[in-house]
Amino acid sequence: RASLVYRHVTDLTIPQSLMSDELREGFSSNAHVDGRVHGQTGKASLEISVPEGMSVTLGGRTMGDSSVRKIGGNVLALRCPIEAIEGVKGDVGLLYASAKRVRNCGGDLVSFYHDRWDGGRWLDGKRLRTEPSPMSIKNVIGHIELDVGNVDVELREPSGSVAVKNRTGKTELTGRRLPGDKQCRIENRAGDIVLKVSEEVLRERHIAASALSGEMDYRILSELLDSVRTANNPQMMLISNQPVRDSRDPDINDLEADIFAVAEYGDIRFELLK
Repeated sequence: RASLVYRHVTDLTIPQSLMSDELREGFSSNAHVDGRVHGQTGKASLEISVPEGMSVTLGGRTMGDSSVRKIGGNVLALRCPIEAIEGVKGDVGLLYASAKRVRNCGGDLVSFYHDRWDGGRWLDGKRLRTEPSPMSIKNVIGHIELDVGNVDVELREPSGSVAVKNRTGKTELTGRRLPGDKQCRIENRAGDIVLKVSEEVLRERHIAASALSGEMDYRILSELLDSVRTANNPQMMLISNQPVRDSRDPDINDLEADIFAVAEYGDIRFELLK
């Protein structure tokens, strides 16, 4: 079942010098000629209901905000912006598609998205980069795998394993009880990493972090634990909540820690959840 609410479309030609972020919100350009921009204003709202258990595929770039809610099957989005994905029982795949909010999903979440649609603009001989777009993920039951760029990622209470590669943007992980048999691995190239975890997680889970050029703030670990292991060489700085052991003890591989954060040019910070 489909319901369409259509609003009047107006043809406009605007001097390029007058284009602004506010104007772009309601204006879709399709031609640039002699310093003038041609396009249309107007929107259409489309609501589609599908039978229970059916999977859904979305595709195409739109002016408005798309949302997906209460789907019994899988959801696949291709080259489109999505405001919210909520209550999906199956897997969620985002290929060259952005999603501001992903909530309460029962399957895996896989996303490949580098924000190039709005990630840079050419204006008056300059290239302007916009701020990273937000992506908030909460209560996803399955595995989470993200390969993103120019995105600020917020991960809250994951239930499965986590693998994040963020080229530019901040990555924040919040967890009071992370699953004991799952691994969280976060790699940031040019953004900061913030790990907000409970005292239980800090004490009972193997946590390690490595930075190449940024700083690591691990004062919370030092205050809670009897000892924190540190290491340094030309390739990395490393900290671990595993104590220094006698040489006769079995080796500990920090690269296979339960929670492992790697920052190339950003900082890493630990925070304690009360």
